[in-house]
Amino acid sequence: MPMRGLAGTIAVVSGGSQGIGQAIASELARHSVRVVILDIEAADETLSVLEETGTAGWAFQTDVTDSGSVAGAAREVRLAVGEPDFLVNNAGGIIQRRLLLNMSESLWHQTLALNLTSAFHLVKEFAPAMIERRRGSIVNITATSVRFVWPGATHYQVAKAGLAAFTRSTALEFGPAGVRVNCVSPGTVETPRVAASFRRQPADALEEREATALGRVGRPDDVASVVAFLLSAEAKYVTGVEVACDGGYSLTGQRFERSEDGCAYTFPV
Repeated sequence: MPMRGLAGTIAVVSGGSQGIGQAIASELARHSVRVVILDIEAADETLSVLEETGTAGWAFQTDVTDSGSVAGAAREVRLAVGEPDFLVNNAGGIIQRRLLLNMSESLWHQTLALNLTSAFHLVKEFAPAMIERRRGSIVNITATSVRFVWPGATHYQVAKAGLAAFTRSTALEFGPAGVRVNCVSPGTVETPRVAASFRRQPADALEEREATALGRVGRPDDVASVVAFLLSAEAKYVTGVEVACDGGYSLTGQRFERSEDGCAYTFPV
């Protein structure tokens, strides 16, 4: 059954060329949302998926870490489709795992730019029109690291925790104009990249499944359905919240083992 308030609207999804972003775009299209993908990678596969739903889709190659690239993409979106009703800040990821004392300044800044500053750029471009029209909804994709941490990912964890704080702050600022802002925190999700890693290391896959209350890792569509709900009128009185979509993974935390020298760790994907 279609969710209320989605049909005929326009949504911008960053990082929608694959994985969770592609699933979000596909789920929204199934609710008759016209979807615009902003991604540094080509999004031909996602556009093919959207075509199968019978709902129009667009893609613009965009470096969401660069304000100029985002501004240019926003102009193209407005010319091609119009002002979006929804924004999903999905672009992100761990570029490289490094313990803090082995981490370069460049990697630190790249990770924050991809996972946090990108949302700042996109909200600055698209939120003003939502506020002016006094309607709209934004969903940011964070991670379970907003509640607990693991070694080798301080840069990523700080960025995602910052994105959760960004969600709460913007929800408070935009609320009087009727614009809602929420975030979804996925646990381990079996994207194509993660699935390939599990095939190489089956023990990691087993460990990840056993660490969840539901006994399985997530699928991209698990996250996508939560995002669609938060954007829809079904969640019209929900703003400033973080929704864990991790199958109960955050109830147990991520396991890791300390090395003999105490300065390095092994951990699952």
